[in-house]
Amino acid sequence: MRFGRKFANCNLHSTRSCENILKDAKDADILIHEVYSYAGWKNKNEFWQKYHKANHTSSRELADLATKTKPGKIILNHALYWGVTDKDLLKEITEIYDGKLLVRSDLMMVD
Repeated sequence: MRFGRKFANCNLHSTRSCENILKDAKDADILIHEVYSYAGWKNKNEFWQKYHKANHTSSRELADLATKTKPGKIILNHALYWGVTDKDLLKEITEIYDGKLLVRSDLMMVD
């Protein structure tokens, strides 16, 4: 990380959007955030839908968060796919948000 850049790591593996995330992520150069596929979530039973909605962030919720905070890049971490691909998950987000998105991978380098 270069000096002078703002980095928001909302990487608690069970993260719902809240006022602190909105404040901390505002205009961040890089935002790391967990996400679950909204399309995959719809196929879950009621128990798991309630659990994930209460404890995690959907692709749509992350897109709304990103629209409000305007990070330079978002790195998707701890993604719950439930049958969708990286491409599908990115599409769910880019239907609402048009910024730069990356799916985390091991030993990933980000500029």
